[in-house]
Amino acid sequence: MYLVNTVFRSNDDAKYRLIQRDEKKVWLFPMERDTPVCDELTLGDFQKQCDQGSFVEIPDPYSELQFRKATEAEIRRGRENLELIKPLIEEGARPFEKNHLRNLIKDMSAGLEGNERLAWQRKIKRTLVLWWQRGQVPAVLMPDWAPKKEVREYKEKPGRKSSLTNAAPGLNDEIRKEFDRICRKMLLVPEHDSVKNAYCKFLHDWMASKNVSQEESPTFNQFRHYYTSTYPKADRAKAQSTTREYEKDVRPLTGSTYDIAKGPGHVYEIDSTLDNINLLNNDRTEVVGRPYLYVVTDVFTGMIVGFDLSFEAPQLKTAGDALFCAIEEKTSFCKRHGIDIVRRWWPAQGVPAKIVADNAELTTDQVLHLNRAYGIDVCFTSTGRGDQKGTVENSIGLIQYRVRHNLIRHGLVLKDGRILRKAGDKDSRGDAVLTLDDYRLMVIRAILILNRRKRINTPYDLPGNVPNRCLSIWKYYESRGKSFLRHETDPRILRLTLLKHYTPTCSAKGLCVEGIRYLPEDSEYLKYFRRYNSPQYLEGWQLVLDPSDVTHAWLQPDEARKPCKYVICSLAPSSAHLAGMTLRAAQEYIKTAVKTEAEEQLRDEAFKSEQMSLMDDIVNDAKSKKPADPRSVRKKVEGIRENRSNEIENRESGSPRVPTSSDSMPAPPEKVPEPKETAASASSNSAETASGLSEKKNHEKTSNHDRSAENRNLGLDMHFSGGNIDLE
Repeated sequence: MYLVNTVFRSNDDAKYRLIQRDEKKVWLFPMERDTPVCDELTLGDFQKQCDQGSFVEIPDPYSELQFRKATEAEIRRGRENLELIKPLIEEGARPFEKNHLRNLIKDMSAGLEGNERLAWQRKIKRTLVLWWQRGQVPAVLMPDWAPKKEVREYKEKPGRKSSLTNAAPGLNDEIRKEFDRICRKMLLVPEHDSVKNAYCKFLHDWMASKNVSQEESPTFNQFRHYYTSTYPKADRAKAQSTTREYEKDVRPLTGSTYDIAKGPGHVYEIDSTLDNINLLNNDRTEVVGRPYLYVVTDVFTGMIVGFDLSFEAPQLKTAGDALFCAIEEKTSFCKRHGIDIVRRWWPAQGVPAKIVADNAELTTDQVLHLNRAYGIDVCFTSTGRGDQKGTVENSIGLIQYRVRHNLIRHGLVLKDGRILRKAGDKDSRGDAVLTLDDYRLMVIRAILILNRRKRINTPYDLPGNVPNRCLSIWKYYESRGKSFLRHETDPRILRLTLLKHYTPTCSAKGLCVEGIRYLPEDSEYLKYFRRYNSPQYLEGWQLVLDPSDVTHAWLQPDEARKPCKYVICSLAPSSAHLAGMTLRAAQEYIKTAVKTEAEEQLRDEAFKSEQMSLMDDIVNDAKSKKPADPRSVRKKVEGIRENRSNEIENRESGSPRVPTSSDSMPAPPEKVPEPKETAASASSNSAETASGLSEKKNHEKTSNHDRSAENRNLGLDMHFSGGNIDLE
């Protein structure tokens, strides 16, 4: 059975309180009603409706009023109200029944007359409504002086007048409705306008629709007062921001980084930016522009654990270099760049448990490699939500501020850090003096300083005798075994995991990536590239390239295998000429070679078409020269063998292979008649002739010997013996 004061909700969301019940009837008071009139139901009907779900019991919305703290004045007022309606609620009085309340109130106000009597009756009714509405206990009759949640409704509010606004109308529902329309359209939107412009829009529409002058229209002060009083500042800020802007820049901050990270190495954040300084090339002769800075920060301690500087735009390669720096030992890293430090200055070393990055460089495929090899959980922030990795964002700003402080002193950047000058400012780009290596040394020094900075928030269990510094917090929790970092065993595997993994195409010539072909050095995998067979490689193969040198690559044959296995590959013969090149240089070489080949192919096609045209002319000319022959084909081919022999003989006799000396030597000059000789001169001439012949023979032997040696050097010395040719 239901007890008195039980609250019910009906199907139409109306709330009822059970005021009274007897053996046959129940009386329900609608809690939204402002007159003391109850609904009467038989007990059977009420029970039936409860069973059908038409009435459902709910918690009492006014139960907290029974236990509130009250002052003496409030208690006194509550007792007075209770005494006022006591004749109605005492035993025997039944004001909840029809027509009984009117008679009871008449009896209670019998000694009063006129307006006083009416006011007394209204007060009794209001007090009885509170008694039934809030639970029929004395505490509910105490005055409710809490601030009202709803704005009081009124028909007209004239406002303060002045000599300039005497003709302005007072506020009414029509004006408020038009005010509200303009506010929602122009002021309560992300791309909001000014209040002054919004009022101008309202004034234009109002004057056009009502056909009134400006003096007879609502004033700007009325519009501004309505806007500021109707919409609180918090509501205006939320409405004037997009969901992303509100979550990132406006919403209240209710937590800290210690709610996310539980110790050093638990969460690393990585981000990049275009740095605010211009640098020179290594020769210090040309300005090469601004570098990109990658920073990796530990969320729990705020310590900067790694970074990378390069002129290349943010990509997987530079992000991998920054992560490798964050994981490796820092003394060796600094020593490679000419700085000697001790480990306690920068103790960050090891593989973290989680990495937070924006959804740009570390793609989904790369996450698989990091997770499979080292169990690193990689999380991505939402687009445009830099607040989700605010620790590294703050670290980047601190590095730039710390470095800029030194650069300003030397006049290398403007005081506000701007690179591009405004009108009248000095252009600092031409004053660049640092190279990338110089600037890297400055960043390392700045990181060593910033790692000793004071933290804004303090870890929950940090003792008071431990300084609230990034480095001190790291050392304290690391010494107590609360570090989440794990030891990295193989730097080579770590490097390969952080490099980009390509999906190669496969053929008998090898694996092809970016136009470069490789063949594995392991015979177990080289067998898949047999000639005259389609390559039967396994699905899921991936190839890792070192962007600094494409001479070698590393094949990952099975991406599901743990730990990662990599097979070294060398350049295939078709790509051997690219050995020693960087990936960028190899891509430029291939691009240039393709362009050159395309241009040469166009020239070849033009030459080919010209030669084929000439070949067609030869055929046409031959057809025109051939005489008409009425013989049959059989007659034409009867003597083909004899005709063939005759044609060979004619061609052999007409074109000797080796021309004679007379053919190749010029004709000798004509002989001049000599005088007759005497006997003595004849005898002397004969002797000279004999000696000349012998000298001629010796000269021919010498020349033949020299020609033989020359031919031998050319590989043309041949000896004929019995019809066989001996080539030496």
